[in-house]
This record gives sequence, C-alpha cells and structure tokens, in this order.
Amino acid sequence: MPCSLLTYLCICFISWASGSNPWGPERDDQFMRPTHYDGMLEVVGVTGVVHMGQIQSGLRSAMRIAQGGHVSYFHQSH
Repeated sequence: MPCSLLTYLCICFISWASGSNPWGPERDDQFMRPTHYDGMLEVVGVTGVVHMGQIQSGLRSAMRIAQGGHVSYFHQSH
C-alpha cells in the first residue's frame, strides 16, 4: 500500500459522511459492487483532509484496498 495513505476507512455501506461515496463509481476491477446487505466490509484509504474533501464533493474516490466478510488490521512501526 502506498505510504501516502494517512487514513483507512472500514465501512459496511456505500454512503459515508453526509452521503459521499468513498468506494467510488462502478468499474472493472477485482472487487464486487458493495451493497448494504451483502455482509461485506469495504476498506478504503485516503491521503488526507484535502482528499476527503474531494471525495465529499464527488471529484475523487478513495483508494480501494480490500473487501471481505472479516477484516484484520495489523500495524507495524519502523
């Protein structure tokens, strides 16, 4: 994962923060289209507050990281 990511969001629905869609529009990649009843968690990353504002305004999407029924997060400091 890029070092530029400052925040990781683990969400279980498409809409976040007053209706923004961090997962972004439908596209051909390895991920399934998220729904609120699929039992999956979506993990996305953002680079900072400017990126979050761009997501809120619909200019950008967050970076898609993972999608699954269970999520484990491990942090290793240097």
